[in-house]
Amino acid sequence: MTKKKILIAILLLIFSMSIVSAQQKKTSSNKSTVYTLEQGEEFVYGKIGLDDRGYVKYTVAIVRKPNSAKTLYAANFDPYVSRPVGEPVMRVNTRVKEYQKYDFWLIFNGKKFGPYDRILDMTQNDPNIDNWVSRDGKHISFCGVKGQKYYPIINNQTYVSFWTTGQAPSYDVKSGKSTNSIEWSQANFRLYENGPKVLDGWKSIKQVTYSEDGTKLMYVGAKDNRSEKNVYVNHEKIAGPYYLVSKAGFIPGTNKVYCAGFDMHTNYHEVILGNQKVAVPDGSGVTNFHVNESKIVFTIETRVPEMKAKYGAVARKFTVFEYDVKT
Repeated sequence: MTKKKILIAILLLIFSMSIVSAQQKKTSSNKSTVYTLEQGEEFVYGKIGLDDRGYVKYTVAIVRKPNSAKTLYAANFDPYVSRPVGEPVMRVNTRVKEYQKYDFWLIFNGKKFGPYDRILDMTQNDPNIDNWVSRDGKHISFCGVKGQKYYPIINNQTYVSFWTTGQAPSYDVKSGKSTNSIEWSQANFRLYENGPKVLDGWKSIKQVTYSEDGTKLMYVGAKDNRSEKNVYVNHEKIAGPYYLVSKAGFIPGTNKVYCAGFDMHTNYHEVILGNQKVAVPDGSGVTNFHVNESKIVFTIETRVPEMKAKYGAVARKFTVFEYDVKT
């Protein structure tokens, strides 16, 4: 090969390497871009969620665009009373702040949701976006307010709008599934399991939860009588009936259920921890119930009549129970 041919070959190699390098830089740049602002939009908030190893799990951004002509509404209802879907319970807000005169969008992993008047979690009491995102970082659940209605997004999917936070759907954000229940009308609950409607006309369906491996669906439901609630796993009754179930879920790392329920006389029957049942004396209450990856802790609070003369109605005995999740 002549010197001229060798020189041309070297130049071609350098050129091809520069193209690959440019392509690699472009790809890398695209991966790091959360969102490119459109005309008139302003950046409000951004977050990069990390997994346990420090790698990017998800990205979230909130952007806004001025809209001074929009009509905003404020809550005008009793939050403790359920309202039929379709009944307006908001009034025109006559005290609009300057920072409210915008359309807002939420961008999750590059997907844009909106516009909304406000962006909240489903019950308006949890601002931590980590709790809006599924375990795998691929799905988000939140609520956008537009006009007089709340528009839920459950695991990246749009669901039926509602009027009050009391009607907010019950769902398990961590599962990455779209199963949810909603009070369609007064004391008329429906359960949708990843799309199709599977239950209708129930008096109550709450605390919808999946096991960590996604194989078991749990909910607390009252089919015919709101005062008789049962715990169901994969639509089979496993505990109850109770007047109220204060705590229910899956023990971390297992497919086993924990729950605490009581009857109309505020007597707890028992605390269920997988295969174990902890008896609760009549007239006692279960308080301070906490579950994390390693421990389940709760307190049984019992009245002590013989101490009432000295301490009055506050005379109580407290017994703390602590269970290790692994054993």
